[in-house]
Amino acid sequence: PEWDFFLRDLKHHLAPGDFAKIYDVTPLLSNGTDGTGVSIAIPGRTSIQLSDVQTFRRIFGLPVNDPVIINNGAAPAVNQNDEYESDLDVQWAGAVAPNATVKFVTSASTFVTDGIDLSNSYIIDNKVAPIMSVSYGLCEAFFGDAGNAFYAGLFQQAAVEGITVFVSSGDNGAAGCDAPVSFVPAQNGLAVNG
Repeated sequence: PEWDFFLRDLKHHLAPGDFAKIYDVTPLLSNGTDGTGVSIAIPGRTSIQLSDVQTFRRIFGLPVNDPVIINNGAAPAVNQNDEYESDLDVQWAGAVAPNATVKFVTSASTFVTDGIDLSNSYIIDNKVAPIMSVSYGLCEAFFGDAGNAFYAGLFQQAAVEGITVFVSSGDNGAAGCDAPVSFVPAQNGLAVNG
């Protein structure tokens, strides 16, 4: 039922085949460069419904390949707003590399530390995968000196360990310090997300 809206109007959505066409990865997939033998770590701060990932893969004809779910501590509850983000991250990592092992690491937020920070640290401290794809982000200027120092150190550690880290450009791309998904011209200039 939750997928009905999607299936009715599929022509207006981006599908894995579209991504492969847009970024010209179809030749790679056709030649067997499909993620086989590769692990991708995805940080989160909510639990996810495994059935969402399975339905996505089934709808788009991707091979059955459930993500590995790693709870850093007690499993956090499912938070619907965060679950959408985590579903998206897990599903699209698996769409781009359909035979990769996607490892979803989730940590509950505490009073003093965001669950994403905890998951990012866990992935790097435990060398969970050689690739880490982070979609949760914020304008780098909003992190402040302490936040930027934390992530600079964490990502330096990742580099030393041979972990490649990708961080999304965010919903606003180069206008990352502006309000998310605003439909007015950018006011705060070019920005980098972290």
